[in-house]
Amino acid sequence: MILKIANFMFKDISKRIADFFPALRSDLKKIDLKMTLEEYFALAIFTSFLIFLILLPIFSLVFTLLLPLYVFTYLSSFLIALGAAVLSFLFFIFLPTQIKKSKAKKIEDELPFATLYLSSISSSNLSLPQTLEIYEKASIHENVKKEVRNIIRNLKYFGMDILTALEKSIEKTPSKKMEELLWGILTTLRAGGNLTSYLKEKSKELFNEYLRKIYEFAQSLTFYIEIYLISVVLGVLFFIILTSIFAGIAGAAYNLVEIQFLLAFIFLPMIALIFMLLIRASSPGGEY
Repeated sequence: MILKIANFMFKDISKRIADFFPALRSDLKKIDLKMTLEEYFALAIFTSFLIFLILLPIFSLVFTLLLPLYVFTYLSSFLIALGAAVLSFLFFIFLPTQIKKSKAKKIEDELPFATLYLSSISSSNLSLPQTLEIYEKASIHENVKKEVRNIIRNLKYFGMDILTALEKSIEKTPSKKMEELLWGILTTLRAGGNLTSYLKEKSKELFNEYLRKIYEFAQSLTFYIEIYLISVVLGVLFFIILTSIFAGIAGAAYNLVEIQFLLAFIFLPMIALIFMLLIRASSPGGEY
Protein backbone atom coordinates (compact mmCIF):
# COMPACT_ATOMS: atom_id res chain seq x y z
CA MET A 1 0.00 0.00 0.00
CA ILE A 2 2.75 2.46 1.00
CA LEU A 3 4.76 1.51 -2.09
CA LYS A 4 1.75 2.21 -4.33
CA ILE A 5 1.22 5.64 -2.74
CA ALA A 6 4.93 6.48 -3.02
CA ASN A 7 5.04 5.33 -6.64
CA PHE A 8 1.93 7.37 -7.47
CA MET A 9 3.30 10.56 -5.88
CA PHE A 10 6.95 10.41 -6.95
CA LYS A 11 7.02 8.18 -10.02
CA ASP A 12 8.34 10.82 -12.45
CA ILE A 13 11.05 12.24 -10.21
CA SER A 14 12.20 8.75 -9.17
CA LYS A 15 12.72 7.84 -12.84
CA ARG A 16 14.96 10.87 -13.33
CA ILE A 17 16.96 10.12 -10.17
CA ALA A 18 17.36 6.42 -11.09
CA ASP A 19 19.36 7.39 -14.19
CA PHE A 20 22.17 8.67 -11.93
CA PHE A 21 22.52 5.37 -10.02
CA PRO A 22 22.88 2.53 -12.56
CA ALA A 23 24.95 0.38 -10.16
CA LEU A 24 22.13 0.44 -7.61
CA ARG A 25 19.86 -1.43 -10.04
CA SER A 26 22.29 -4.36 -10.00
CA ASP A 27 22.58 -4.21 -6.20
CA LEU A 28 18.79 -4.46 -5.79
CA LYS A 29 18.77 -7.55 -7.99
CA LYS A 30 21.64 -9.14 -6.06
CA ILE A 31 19.96 -8.65 -2.66
CA ASP A 32 16.74 -10.09 -4.13
CA LEU A 33 14.60 -7.03 -3.39
CA LYS A 34 11.25 -7.41 -5.11
CA MET A 35 10.96 -3.91 -6.55
CA THR A 36 12.38 -1.89 -9.41
CA LEU A 37 14.94 0.87 -8.91
CA GLU A 38 12.29 3.49 -9.74
CA GLU A 39 9.95 2.07 -7.09
CA TYR A 40 12.80 1.97 -4.58
CA PHE A 41 13.62 5.65 -5.13
CA ALA A 42 9.93 6.56 -4.95
CA LEU A 43 9.79 4.85 -1.54
CA ALA A 44 13.00 6.64 -0.46
CA ILE A 45 11.63 10.07 -1.45
CA PHE A 46 8.26 9.35 0.18
CA THR A 47 9.91 8.26 3.45
CA SER A 48 12.20 11.31 3.49
CA PHE A 49 9.26 13.62 2.76
CA LEU A 50 7.24 11.99 5.56
CA ILE A 51 10.13 12.41 8.03
CA PHE A 52 10.36 16.10 7.08
CA LEU A 53 6.62 16.65 7.62
CA ILE A 54 6.69 14.89 11.01
CA LEU A 55 9.84 16.51 12.41
CA LEU A 56 9.14 20.09 11.28
CA PRO A 57 6.13 20.75 13.58
CA ILE A 58 7.68 18.74 16.45
CA PHE A 59 10.90 20.76 16.52
CA SER A 60 8.99 24.00 15.90
CA LEU A 61 6.90 23.34 19.00
CA VAL A 62 9.91 22.34 21.12
CA PHE A 63 12.00 25.36 20.10
CA THR A 64 9.02 27.71 20.56
CA LEU A 65 8.59 26.52 24.14
CA LEU A 66 12.30 26.71 24.91
CA LEU A 67 13.31 29.81 22.93
CA PRO A 68 10.55 32.25 21.93
CA LEU A 69 12.64 33.65 19.05
CA TYR A 70 10.40 32.92 16.10
CA VAL A 71 12.86 33.44 13.24
CA PHE A 72 15.50 31.26 14.91
CA THR A 73 12.86 28.69 15.93
CA TYR A 74 11.38 28.12 12.48
CA LEU A 75 14.71 28.32 10.66
CA SER A 76 16.33 25.82 13.04
CA SER A 77 13.32 23.49 12.84
CA PHE A 78 13.32 23.65 9.05
CA LEU A 79 17.06 22.91 8.81
CA ILE A 80 16.91 20.00 11.29
CA ALA A 81 13.89 18.45 9.54
CA LEU A 82 15.52 18.94 6.14
CA GLY A 83 18.80 17.43 7.39
CA ALA A 84 16.97 14.38 8.77
CA ALA A 85 15.15 13.94 5.44
CA VAL A 86 18.42 14.14 3.49
CA LEU A 87 20.07 11.62 5.83
CA SER A 88 17.08 9.31 5.36
CA PHE A 89 17.44 9.51 1.57
CA LEU A 90 21.20 8.84 1.80
CA PHE A 91 20.44 5.86 4.04
CA PHE A 92 18.26 4.40 1.27
CA ILE A 93 21.04 4.94 -1.28
CA PHE A 94 23.74 3.16 0.73
CA LEU A 95 21.57 0.43 2.28
CA PRO A 96 21.50 -2.01 -0.71
CA THR A 97 25.29 -1.89 -1.04
CA GLN A 98 25.75 -2.67 2.65
CA ILE A 99 23.23 -5.53 2.52
CA LYS A 100 25.01 -6.92 -0.54
CA LYS A 101 28.38 -6.78 1.24
CA SER A 102 26.93 -8.49 4.31
CA LYS A 103 25.39 -11.29 2.22
CA ALA A 104 28.58 -11.66 0.19
CA LYS A 105 30.68 -12.04 3.36
CA LYS A 106 28.37 -14.74 4.73
CA ILE A 107 28.55 -16.66 1.45
CA GLU A 108 32.33 -16.32 1.20
CA ASP A 109 32.77 -17.50 4.80
CA GLU A 110 31.08 -20.78 3.84
CA LEU A 111 32.40 -21.13 0.30
CA PRO A 112 35.66 -23.07 0.99
CA PHE A 113 33.74 -25.74 2.93
CA ALA A 114 30.84 -25.77 0.47
CA THR A 115 33.17 -26.21 -2.53
CA LEU A 116 34.97 -29.09 -0.82
CA TYR A 117 31.61 -30.73 -0.09
CA LEU A 118 30.48 -30.26 -3.70
CA SER A 119 33.70 -31.82 -5.00
CA SER A 120 33.18 -34.84 -2.73
CA ILE A 121 29.63 -35.35 -4.02
CA SER A 122 30.70 -34.78 -7.63
CA SER A 123 33.43 -37.44 -7.33
CA SER A 124 30.66 -40.09 -7.34
CA ASN A 125 30.25 -39.43 -11.10
CA LEU A 126 26.89 -37.71 -10.63
CA SER A 127 25.61 -35.02 -12.97
CA LEU A 128 25.75 -31.42 -11.79
CA PRO A 129 21.96 -31.16 -11.17
CA GLN A 130 22.10 -34.33 -9.04
CA THR A 131 25.16 -33.03 -7.19
CA LEU A 132 23.40 -29.75 -6.42
CA GLU A 133 20.24 -31.50 -5.22
CA ILE A 134 22.17 -33.73 -2.81
CA TYR A 135 24.13 -30.72 -1.55
CA GLU A 136 20.95 -28.67 -1.07
CA LYS A 137 19.36 -31.44 1.03
CA ALA A 138 22.40 -32.35 3.15
CA SER A 139 24.45 -29.17 3.50
CA ILE A 140 24.64 -27.05 6.66
CA HIS A 141 25.97 -24.01 4.77
CA GLU A 142 22.76 -21.99 4.73
CA ASN A 143 23.94 -19.02 2.67
CA VAL A 144 25.55 -21.07 -0.12
CA LYS A 145 22.54 -23.38 0.02
CA LYS A 146 20.28 -20.44 -0.90
CA GLU A 147 22.35 -19.85 -4.04
CA VAL A 148 22.20 -23.55 -4.93
CA ARG A 149 18.45 -23.58 -4.25
CA ASN A 150 17.99 -20.80 -6.82
CA ILE A 151 19.75 -22.92 -9.46
CA ILE A 152 17.59 -25.96 -8.63
CA ARG A 153 14.44 -23.81 -8.77
CA ASN A 154 15.39 -22.54 -12.22
CA LEU A 155 15.96 -26.13 -13.37
CA LYS A 156 12.80 -27.67 -11.92
CA TYR A 157 10.16 -24.96 -12.06
CA PHE A 158 11.26 -22.72 -14.93
CA GLY A 159 12.45 -25.49 -17.24
CA MET A 160 15.92 -24.03 -17.81
CA ASP A 161 18.89 -26.14 -18.81
CA ILE A 162 21.83 -26.22 -16.41
CA LEU A 163 23.89 -23.67 -18.37
CA THR A 164 21.09 -21.08 -18.44
CA ALA A 165 20.33 -21.69 -14.75
CA LEU A 166 23.98 -21.05 -13.88
CA GLU A 167 24.00 -17.84 -15.94
CA LYS A 168 20.91 -16.56 -14.11
CA SER A 169 22.49 -17.33 -10.74
CA ILE A 170 25.70 -15.54 -11.75
CA GLU A 171 23.66 -12.40 -12.43
CA LYS A 172 21.96 -12.51 -9.02
CA THR A 173 24.61 -13.67 -6.56
CA PRO A 174 25.96 -10.88 -4.30
CA SER A 175 29.33 -12.60 -3.82
CA LYS A 176 32.18 -12.03 -6.26
CA LYS A 177 33.81 -15.33 -5.27
CA MET A 178 30.56 -17.24 -5.72
CA GLU A 179 30.25 -15.61 -9.13
CA GLU A 180 33.78 -16.77 -10.02
CA LEU A 181 32.97 -20.31 -8.86
CA LEU A 182 29.80 -20.46 -10.96
CA TRP A 183 31.62 -19.02 -13.99
CA GLY A 184 34.28 -21.70 -13.56
CA ILE A 185 31.64 -24.45 -13.40
CA LEU A 186 29.89 -23.00 -16.45
CA THR A 187 33.13 -22.79 -18.45
CA THR A 188 34.12 -26.34 -17.44
CA LEU A 189 30.75 -27.72 -18.59
CA ARG A 190 30.89 -25.86 -21.91
CA ALA A 191 34.44 -27.06 -22.56
CA GLY A 192 33.58 -30.65 -21.60
CA GLY A 193 36.15 -30.63 -18.79
CA ASN A 194 36.29 -32.62 -15.56
CA LEU A 195 34.00 -30.87 -13.08
CA THR A 196 35.28 -32.83 -10.06
CA SER A 197 38.89 -31.81 -10.79
CA TYR A 198 37.85 -28.19 -11.14
CA LEU A 199 35.95 -28.22 -7.83
CA LYS A 200 38.88 -29.84 -6.02
CA GLU A 201 41.33 -27.26 -7.36
CA LYS A 202 38.93 -24.44 -6.54
CA SER A 203 38.44 -25.72 -2.99
CA LYS A 204 42.24 -25.81 -2.51
CA GLU A 205 42.48 -22.23 -3.76
CA LEU A 206 39.67 -21.06 -1.48
CA PHE A 207 41.13 -22.87 1.54
CA ASN A 208 44.56 -21.32 0.94
CA GLU A 209 42.96 -17.89 0.89
CA TYR A 210 40.93 -18.78 3.98
CA LEU A 211 44.10 -19.79 5.86
CA ARG A 212 45.77 -16.55 4.78
CA LYS A 213 42.83 -14.57 6.18
CA ILE A 214 43.04 -16.49 9.46
CA TYR A 215 46.76 -15.69 9.72
CA GLU A 216 46.13 -11.99 9.04
CA PHE A 217 43.29 -11.99 11.56
CA ALA A 218 45.55 -13.59 14.20
CA GLN A 219 48.09 -10.81 13.65
CA SER A 220 45.46 -8.08 13.92
CA LEU A 221 43.91 -9.79 16.96
CA THR A 222 47.23 -9.50 18.79
CA PHE A 223 47.25 -5.78 17.97
CA TYR A 224 43.65 -5.36 19.21
CA ILE A 225 44.44 -7.11 22.50
CA GLU A 226 47.49 -4.92 23.08
CA ILE A 227 45.43 -1.77 22.47
CA TYR A 228 42.70 -3.00 24.81
CA LEU A 229 45.09 -3.93 27.63
CA ILE A 230 47.31 -0.85 27.41
CA SER A 231 44.90 1.95 26.57
CA VAL A 232 41.74 0.73 28.31
CA VAL A 233 42.45 -1.64 31.20
CA LEU A 234 45.79 -0.20 32.33
CA GLY A 235 44.59 3.34 31.60
CA VAL A 236 41.54 2.94 33.84
CA LEU A 237 43.55 1.26 36.61
CA PHE A 238 46.18 4.00 36.44
CA PHE A 239 43.44 6.65 36.63
CA ILE A 240 41.82 4.96 39.65
CA ILE A 241 45.13 4.69 41.51
CA LEU A 242 46.16 8.29 40.81
CA THR A 243 42.78 9.76 41.69
CA SER A 244 42.67 7.72 44.90
CA ILE A 245 46.05 9.15 45.93
CA PHE A 246 45.04 12.74 45.12
CA ALA A 247 41.64 12.28 46.77
CA GLY A 248 43.35 11.14 49.96
CA ILE A 249 45.49 14.27 49.90
CA ALA A 250 42.68 16.68 48.99
CA GLY A 251 39.99 14.98 51.09
CA ALA A 252 37.30 14.77 48.36
CA ALA A 253 36.75 11.05 48.10
CA TYR A 254 32.92 10.86 47.89
CA ASN A 255 32.43 12.05 44.30
CA LEU A 256 35.55 10.18 43.25
CA VAL A 257 34.15 6.83 44.36
CA GLU A 258 31.16 7.32 42.04
CA ILE A 259 33.45 8.11 39.08
CA GLN A 260 35.62 5.07 39.82
CA PHE A 261 32.52 2.89 40.10
CA LEU A 262 31.29 4.09 36.68
CA LEU A 263 34.69 3.44 35.12
CA ALA A 264 35.13 -0.03 36.60
CA PHE A 265 31.60 -1.43 36.29
CA ILE A 266 30.08 0.44 33.33
CA PHE A 267 32.82 1.93 31.13
CA LEU A 268 35.12 -1.13 31.08
CA PRO A 269 32.34 -3.69 30.31
CA MET A 270 30.98 -1.43 27.54
CA ILE A 271 34.42 -1.08 25.93
CA ALA A 272 34.97 -4.84 26.25
CA LEU A 273 31.63 -5.49 24.53
CA ILE A 274 32.52 -3.10 21.70
CA PHE A 275 35.87 -4.85 21.22
CA MET A 276 34.14 -8.23 21.15
CA LEU A 277 31.69 -7.04 18.48
CA LEU A 278 34.50 -5.54 16.37
CA ILE A 279 36.56 -8.73 16.58
CA ARG A 280 33.54 -10.88 15.73
CA ALA A 281 32.70 -8.69 12.73
CA SER A 282 36.25 -8.84 11.36
CA SER A 283 36.85 -12.55 12.00
CA PRO A 284 37.00 -14.74 8.86
CA GLY A 285 34.82 -17.79 8.51
CA GLY A 286 32.03 -16.85 10.92
CA GLU A 287 31.35 -19.95 13.02
CA TYR A 288 33.55 -22.21 10.89
